[in-house]
Order: sequence, then structure tokens, then C-alpha cells
Amino acid sequence: MERVGKYCRALRQVYEQEGINSSHSVSVRKKIRRILCELDESDENAQALEMFWRASYYEPLNKLRKQKTVGDNWFNVMVSVFCGELQSMLAESPRHAAMYNLYLGDLHRYLTNTDQSSLSTLYYRRAVEMDSDVGRAYNQLALNETPVNSVRLFLLALLARRPFQKAWDNLKKTFEQQVSGPISSFALSIPFIILVSYSRTNLDSEGIRLVEAIKSLNDPFHDSQLASLLLILSLSCRLAVDSGNEDAFIGCMTLLCSCYLCLIDNVVVTQTENNVDDDEVIRIRRRRASSGSDSQAGSRSRSSSSSREKSEEKRADTQSVEEFNVFGGWLLAEVCEWLFHISPQLNNLKNRKKTPIPAALLNAFHSLIDKLIHQLNRLAKALRTVDDVDEDIHWLLYGASVHDDNRAIRQTAHWAFKLCAVETAPIEYAGYFRRRGPSSETVELQRKMAQLHTENVRREALSSQWLPVYIVLDYDVLIQRLKTVCPLVNSTSLIAVIPSFVLRKLDANKNLCSEARPAIRMCEMWQTRGRIRVVEASSHQECCTTLADSVTAVGDVNGESPTHAMVALLVEDLESFEDMRIPSVAIYHIESFFERWNKGSSSSARRTR
Repeated sequence: MERVGKYCRALRQVYEQEGINSSHSVSVRKKIRRILCELDESDENAQALEMFWRASYYEPLNKLRKQKTVGDNWFNVMVSVFCGELQSMLAESPRHAAMYNLYLGDLHRYLTNTDQSSLSTLYYRRAVEMDSDVGRAYNQLALNETPVNSVRLFLLALLARRPFQKAWDNLKKTFEQQVSGPISSFALSIPFIILVSYSRTNLDSEGIRLVEAIKSLNDPFHDSQLASLLLILSLSCRLAVDSGNEDAFIGCMTLLCSCYLCLIDNVVVTQTENNVDDDEVIRIRRRRASSGSDSQAGSRSRSSSSSREKSEEKRADTQSVEEFNVFGGWLLAEVCEWLFHISPQLNNLKNRKKTPIPAALLNAFHSLIDKLIHQLNRLAKALRTVDDVDEDIHWLLYGASVHDDNRAIRQTAHWAFKLCAVETAPIEYAGYFRRRGPSSETVELQRKMAQLHTENVRREALSSQWLPVYIVLDYDVLIQRLKTVCPLVNSTSLIAVIPSFVLRKLDANKNLCSEARPAIRMCEMWQTRGRIRVVEASSHQECCTTLADSVTAVGDVNGESPTHAMVALLVEDLESFEDMRIPSVAIYHIESFFERWNKGSSSSARRTR
């Protein structure tokens, strides 16, 4: 950071003496960019990036703006030059990609050409996709939004792991704006009471007015302003407790419980008739996954029936969701997301007993939990099968999906399973959604379910001539063959394992490899659904040996002992593992294993979770 500061001071002097486009200026900026490319991502290095941004681009452009002798064309040319420099840094390395996209968004916003300046929003969104912890990206997005959406984004900027404190001033200015509509006005007035001018009396009276306004809506589940309002109240609730105002937290909880309770009973879940049986759906999905893999030979061999398969694939891809007609599904997603965030704070509040929680609030809260569990179990089949890997970022950028029922189900699945993964959450998943029991009971139940599943898979593997019990996933497989891996992980005939060192490597490379973040999100989804097991190990050999020993230690099943490898290590580069020899462990190339597994004819090998 000291080196960056030294060159930034030198750059300011060069700007004063020679101008921002001299060869010397270009040379110094290039030197700073080289230094930044070597820096890891940390809070200290984030400050170095900010120094570089201000000294190199922000300050000189502000000076140019104030000079009346400088025309728009010259100003736009310099902005374009600076954009090119940042783009070259992105092309060289994905490190600090979120911040560079943020700066590119700012530069495009400075352009006088409206068509070009509108691109700033795309760069800000990309910054969130790269790193959702950067609060400033939400602040910049909020500047071009409506007042209601701006409030939500400013709150996200303040709640981010790296908050942007200037968003607080922008939020207070937004509270002063006027909005029309029976619901939109509450999106400004209630957060103002909670966060700026707190009064429990005013909050309660405004809350009564809001509940009455919700009840008077003709079609609340298609009201996007209502969905935004409830998200804003949820964010305000979180910010209140983070700020230490526990009474405001309790007041906001009371209000949200009242709002959710007057809506959740009206969520309608109906199941349609199945046109394709489950085994046929799985067969189509597997055929599609195989045809969509990187094996071109496999794709050519199945091309003869492509027109018929395309229609089948499309039908199979959405069948698990389309089996259900859900009216108001976004509300379930919002309730789960709210509970996911406030459960730890609520648990701390109960344990400290500093601020008593009213009995009326606890009764309303427990009633809401019971109704939520009922609705989730009606959707359980769809929630188990949908793919929600990208829903976290989509939720941050756009909020709940009011007009897309299929996306609402994916969002509900995403937040429901994330909620169940929280130890202090009131809900858990044990094949169905239920109230969380004592921790010892939950752990014991999970242990028994895992043991039963392992026994079933082992019994099936013993009856097979080659099928393993465990598949161990290598780092390169997750990076390069993620689509191929998904059907294997979802299968009930295999137990997928990821060594802990592979997860650590993914995390270490999330800013160096563009494929690492999707792999991390997919692993997180698998973990919340209980589809993978993480084994603590520092190498593949240690992991595979542990698993092989655990299988053989169980003993024979029905008088049978293993005649083939019970553990399969799936890799991308076989040559790197040719010297590895472990009893009862086979090493496969991911594509060859998938092809063999996919061609299995037994119905048991076609089941998925």
C-alpha cells in the first residue's frame, strides 16, 4: 500500500506539470496498475485501489469538468482512455474484478453520451455478481433507481460486509422525496421511523395503517411495490439490531409478523397431473446432460433424434416446477430470507434477556412458523429438485420475483434450505420441513439418516459389477465439468464427497479463476440440500483411503463382500494420478465415468434426489 501511495503522489505532481495525457502520466499509471495486479484481495489493499482510483481518474476528471475551456469531446476521449486502461487490467487478471467493474461503471456514468452512460448500470451489476460484499456497488445502482428501489439498495449498501457509509446520507435524502401510491409511501415513512426518528408509538400506529392497506389490496400477490416494501422492512429490521436499537428490532419484527400473517394463508399451491413419470423425467435429464457435456463424440452420436429430444428436454427441465401452480410464492421466499437473517439476532436476544420479548410477538412468530412449514411441505417435491444456484445474486439485484412463478419457487427453495442450514433457525429439513428440535436430537437424526442412506447405497453397489459407493470430486472436475457433475451429485445411487482441501482451493482462487465462483455457489447449494459430504483431508489419497476404510469396516451385506472398488476418484487429468494406488479405489476420467453410469439400465441407478 505504501508503494501505491508513493506513486499516486508522484502521479498528482505529473498531472500538475504535464497534464493527464502526457507520456509520463501514462507511464506512471501503468506502473501503479502493475503493482495492483500483484496485490491480493484484502481490506488494506482495497484502500490502495481506492487511492489509485482517486489519484488516477476521479480527481483529474473532476478538474476537467470544471474547466470551461475543455469541450465534451475531449472529456469523453479521456474517459474512454481510462476505460481502456481498466479493461486491460480485467483482461490480464480477474483479481479485484468487482472494484474494476465498479470504477468502469463510474467512468461510463461520467460520459455525456446518454447511450454510453446508461451502460454504467451493467457494470455496477457485474460488480455485485463478482463480489456481493462491496457496499458501494449497491449505492451506485441506487442512484439511477426509483425512490422505493433506491431505499432497498441503500440499505443493502449499509448491510454489506464492506459497507459504504455515504449511503446513509443518500438514504436520508431519499426519505425526503415524495412518492405516490397506497403502498409505496410506507416504503419511505416506516424505515424513516425505524432508522432515523425512532418512536415506538409512531411505528405501531404506522404499522396498523400498513396492515389495513395490505388487506384492502385487490391483488396483493401481483403487487411489486408490496414485495419491495416487505423486503425494505426486513432490511430495516436487520439494520436496526446492527445499530444496537433492540426495541426498534422488536417493533419491526412485530410489524413484519402482522404483514406476513395476513398474507401467508392466501398463498395457493395446487398440483397438476403428471404427464411424464419420474423415471422418464430423469432419463431425459440424463440424456440432455450427456449431450450437453464437453464430449463432442457423444453429442454427435445422439444427434439423429435431436428434434424430438429438444421438446422432451424442455418439458423435463421445468416439469418439477410446473407440476405446481403457486400463487404468491414470492412471499414464502421473503419470509424464509427474513428468518435466515434475523434468527441469530433473535436467538442472542433471547439468551441475553436484556430486552424482554413480548408474549404477543412470540405467539405471532410461532404462528407464522407453523403456517410457513405447512406451505413449504406442500411445495417440498418441487423445492427438492429445482436449481437455485444463481438465485442469491439475482435476489440482491432485483429482489423477489412477483411475476415469474417458476423463479419464485427457485427463490423459495434457495432461502428455505439456507434457512434450515442455520443452527438457530426455527425450521429444519429432515426429508420434510419441520420445527427444529433440540440440537442433540437434530444431530442424531441427521446421523441416522446419513447412515441409512450409506447402507442403502452400499447394498446397491455390492449388487452391481462396478458401481462405487463414494465419488470423490477433484478441483479440476468442479472447475471444468460442473454440468457433468450435477447429475452424479443428484443421484441417490452415489454419495458425492468433496475433500476439504478442494473447497479451500476453490475459495483461494475465487478471484483468480472465473469458473471458481459458480463452482463455489453450486457446492454451497449441494451442502444446504445435503447432497454432498465434506471430508477433512489434505490430499486425495488421504480422503480416498478414509472412505475406503469406512466402507470395508462396515462388513459384508447379506454375506457379500466388495469385489470391486467402492470409491471412485473423478478427475480431469488422468496422467497426474497414474502413480496413485489405493486399495478399493478406482480413478476415472469424469467423462468416461459419466458415460458408463449414464448407460446403466437398472431403475435404481436412475433415481435422483
